Amino acid sequence: MRTTPNEFWLSLHTLMVAYEREGATPDERTDNITDQFHRMPPVVRQHVKAELDQMAVDLSDLAIAVAAAQQKLELLPHAEYSKVG
Repeated sequence: MRTTPNEFWLSLHTLMVAYEREGATPDERTDNITDQFHRMPPVVRQHVKAELDQMAVDLSDLAIAVAAAQQKLELLPHAEYSKVG
């Protein structure tokens, strides 16, 4: 269970910051992250790979849903944003 209403979004932001700190370019970040992955014990690698696979699928679906929600909000007057739920 979540502990705060914005826990997911705060965690997403933290993940993005951590990802950006892994290097100056996407290729550099990928190299650094996969190097760390190779250094993990096999059981840990298996676990984090399963989580990454699940998140990749779920975040793709979520991105589509959030884009649709954003479009819906853009059609509302600004004062109505807080009433959508």
